[in-house]
Amino acid sequence: METTIEYRDVQLRCEFEIYPISEETEHEPESGGQMYDLFIYVQETEVSDLFNENQIIDIKERIYESIENEL
Repeated sequence: METTIEYRDVQLRCEFEIYPISEETEHEPESGGQMYDLFIYVQETEVSDLFNENQIIDIKERIYESIENEL
């Protein structure tokens, strides 16, 4: 999956996969699932390693919010 979020006034393009908890939640990531293989890009440059653990958690929360808004 892919989505773009705003984080600290910067547009981040995020590529990721969500492993659903069950088949029922496969198309509903907000109802459960584990995000993995998260790659974060700024202007097509991957910057994933520049974020600390707390920032990654915040970015994942924003991605989930973005997905919910798209549904």
